[in-house]
Amino acid sequence: MRVAQAIKQITLTEIDDEQQILDLTREQARVGLTSQQDVQSASAQLGSLQAQLPTLDVQIAQAMNGLAVLTGSAPGTLNAELTDANGSAMVPPVPPAMPIGLPSTLARRRCSIGRRC
Repeated sequence: MRVAQAIKQITLTEIDDEQQILDLTREQARVGLTSQQDVQSASAQLGSLQAQLPTLDVQIAQAMNGLAVLTGSAPGTLNAELTDANGSAMVPPVPPAMPIGLPSTLARRRCSIGRRC
């Protein structure tokens, strides 16, 4: 899932870059520096990148739903935790480091058993 989210972010950046290239190519064609074939080529490249987005969205949704099912939740319940408001990848915060010690002291360190938290 994180790979698909990273690829989507890269693809969105590439789309922005390709849109700028297309705009520049159109301007060059307008003043006669390039041909319409160059404009069509840049437009096709932009369309190709945009066509990849739905596939990536499906991969991300399937992975998130699979994780939700594996954790015993309904599909879609992890979406808020694993994405931000824009639908971009969001890594949950790292839990605090556990102190290293003997397994026998684990019960004393647990908030629910021996220690007050």
